[in-house]
Amino acid sequence: MIFFVLMPGLFGGLGNYLIPIYVGSPEIIFPRLNNCSVVFTSLSLVIMLLALLTEYSIGPGWTVYPPLSLYPVNTTVLVILGLTVSGLGTLITSINYTLTAFHTLILADLFVPAMVITSVMLIFVLPVLTGALLLIISDMYFNTIFWKGIINGNSGDPVLYQHLFWFFGRVTTWPIGTVMYQMHIAICLDFMLSFVMYYAISLIYLASLVTIMSMVENEQVTNSSKNLVGTSETLRSVPSSEDKFNEWLSGFIDGRGNFIVNKSGNCSFELVVDECDHQVLVIIKDKLGGSIKSRVRSTTYRYYLRHKNGLINLINRINGNIRTSKRLPQFSIICNHYNIPVISPYTLSYKSGWYSGYFDSNGNIDCDRVNITLSLSTKNEIDIKLFNTGPFTAGNYKYVKSGYGYYTWSTTDKSTIMNIYNYFRNSNSRTHMMHRIFLIKEYYVLNSSSSTSNKNWLTFLDKWNDRVKTKSNILNPHNLPYFSDISNDIKWNEWLAGFIDGDGYFAVRNGHCFMEIPQDIKNSHILEEIQHKLGGSIQIRKNRQNTIRYYLGNRDGMIHLVNRINGNIRGVSRTPQFQQLCQFLGITYIPPIPLTMENRWFAGFFDSDGSVVASFNSSRSVCIKVTSKYLEDVQLFMPIFNGRINKQITSYDWKTTDPKEIAVICNYFMDTPLHSIKLNRIKLVSLYYSLRSKRAYLTTSDLYSSWKSLNTSWNSWE
Repeated sequence: MIFFVLMPGLFGGLGNYLIPIYVGSPEIIFPRLNNCSVVFTSLSLVIMLLALLTEYSIGPGWTVYPPLSLYPVNTTVLVILGLTVSGLGTLITSINYTLTAFHTLILADLFVPAMVITSVMLIFVLPVLTGALLLIISDMYFNTIFWKGIINGNSGDPVLYQHLFWFFGRVTTWPIGTVMYQMHIAICLDFMLSFVMYYAISLIYLASLVTIMSMVENEQVTNSSKNLVGTSETLRSVPSSEDKFNEWLSGFIDGRGNFIVNKSGNCSFELVVDECDHQVLVIIKDKLGGSIKSRVRSTTYRYYLRHKNGLINLINRINGNIRTSKRLPQFSIICNHYNIPVISPYTLSYKSGWYSGYFDSNGNIDCDRVNITLSLSTKNEIDIKLFNTGPFTAGNYKYVKSGYGYYTWSTTDKSTIMNIYNYFRNSNSRTHMMHRIFLIKEYYVLNSSSSTSNKNWLTFLDKWNDRVKTKSNILNPHNLPYFSDISNDIKWNEWLAGFIDGDGYFAVRNGHCFMEIPQDIKNSHILEEIQHKLGGSIQIRKNRQNTIRYYLGNRDGMIHLVNRINGNIRGVSRTPQFQQLCQFLGITYIPPIPLTMENRWFAGFFDSDGSVVASFNSSRSVCIKVTSKYLEDVQLFMPIFNGRINKQITSYDWKTTDPKEIAVICNYFMDTPLHSIKLNRIKLVSLYYSLRSKRAYLTTSDLYSSWKSLNTSWNSWE
């Protein structure tokens, strides 16, 4: 009666239904954990029913008093297990209620504090009962004497169990009964008062009654209340209209969204935004469900929705507001798939939130000392004409031929921009541009002042460029110690250019640039050093557990990288990539400077594609070589270090075995140190030649032990 009727029904059921309503929350604070408590309560009921079906039924009763409960029968174990699982479910619910109430800090009505008091008492007493029950099992199967009578001169204390159980009963039954009584009186009085006030106001104000009835019959509100996704129990008692948000969402989807119906008939929706607008996807996910993931090799995030209920909820929200030439056909296909009639786009009004959403997706705001520029670009002329209405009528649109061609809308007129500013005050932007929109008025005040100093302008620019901060594991290059000073790292920059020429990779794709360097995990310290100076991230490569990858996709970090290595990139495959990168970033490309013995480019390229090999079992000596797919890359070593070039099947090798040339190379690498583990072998070359000249490789030699030790050190890459 208490565990499976009173607590689940009055405490669990009414609490889950009414606490969110009283505190104004869509759900209790941990809805998924709350689902676990429902599972635990159901499981405990099943266990107790199994105990009833056994031969002895529930022999010791629901109190499970010793010594009757100490007889080792399966019935007692089932009863104890059922009570323990039930207590665990109630404990989770109590913690949820308490945290929900104190998280919202709303304790205005009598019902909420009554539930909180009940929850706190249960949190304190349920572990006491659980501990006493588990000690019974310990006495039954592990020969302990917590509750047993006199055994070998030692005795347990069955009366102590009664006191613990009475503590549970007295602390919970009397206060909880009183609180429950008060709680139910509060609910009844609250409902009675609401009932009387509702009909009194309805009789006085007939217009209010008509309004309420029209809201009940409103199809959009009804649909939105039926399709809430992603939580457990009751969400809201009365659905609320979100027309403004739905209009904004429609415009945002018209600009960046994508509806997909594949050949298998599976439907999905996706939305891609920059990392500074990650919070927008969080808001959409809270309303529709779905998932958010960061995109590989990009600083963008993708929202993905393929759950049927979530897609139907999305369709009901935006049906009648999708209108662009690309998105409307996609939307019609997915509506036909779910047998939902497609509503023709409503006529846009001056206060429609669609403009705000479309501007958030494809718009931009810039400023200089002369004026502010609002602009928007799209591929189709019909879409730019849709936008060039309402508050954005006074702007101008034109066709731009660069790239694949696109249409732009822009305005610099102050009166037009102020009208747009007033529009955004009623139809809020939800992306990072909202920050700049709020600064428009401050800009004009600052710009109209005749005594504006350069310091005030720079302060305003810092505020203007302070976009929404997002959480990321990628280091901010502006906070790095060497970001602003490159002149102190000239030698390191030369080495970095050689290292990138060997193992790096530049790319410019879809308006985004990045650089990556794969490397063996033994050389992870190299990538950590690069990350320390440039930012970026280091990750283990998929399906290649012994290699890691350094990735840099931050625009500021890429500009800093280009400034460091410009004039030192000379690899055949890397040069065109670097030229494209410079063009993309608007930086003048500097041709490579002539190589000399003092340049560390050789050390960087050797760290990436070089090797040092020695034979300890034959007459051959040390061989230093560099391997590349391109002949021009290995030819760069010839004028400085001599050696020879050999053609392999798919690559070219530059190598040397001449001790004199190797001595020169080793001295170079000692003066301009390598950063990889290959430096360990370079340091051992002189010792290798010394021992070989003394024939230490012979087993009869006195230096044979030193030779074997050298062999071990040579092959140790730690």
